[in-house]
Amino acid sequence: MLQYDSLTRRLLTVAGLSGLAAYGKPIDIKIGRKYIKDPENNVRYEAFHIIERFGDASDINLLLDLIKNETGSIKVKAARLALKFATDLEDISNTLLKISDNEIKEVVIEKLASDETILSKQILESLLNEKNDSIRRKAVIAYAKKLSVEEIESFLAEYQSKGDYLLDTR
Repeated sequence: MLQYDSLTRRLLTVAGLSGLAAYGKPIDIKIGRKYIKDPENNVRYEAFHIIERFGDASDINLLLDLIKNETGSIKVKAARLALKFATDLEDISNTLLKISDNEIKEVVIEKLASDETILSKQILESLLNEKNDSIRRKAVIAYAKKLSVEEIESFLAEYQSKGDYLLDTR
């Protein structure tokens, strides 16, 4: 009987959190923050949606924990949300890049590609020597979009003068 009660409790918790994520009020963020560390995947997933809807920069550490401990789509969504909530894009980008997860790196590159600050250009430049070919290519594309024609020509000349190419420059 206890197992049945436990299952019922979990199902009702998931349903309640789902309802709050869809129809809740900003005060419900407290409930999302409480349940984001629950051992049950479905509970965490619904709690994440409450944070996604009502959260702010104070939730970044919760999101970083989620990114480090989750797999799949929720990890990627948490990274996007952390970047959205960030008041210091450079700091959160560098923190996420230290996680050494290619999916997370792709999310950071995607965000930096749309950011117009000089810092985003510098962070993208730091990814040009990335060992992973896919990440390096995406970083080059995002970085090149931020350069003028003259800067691209200068970049290519400098890059080719190094001898060891990480990208095919033919």
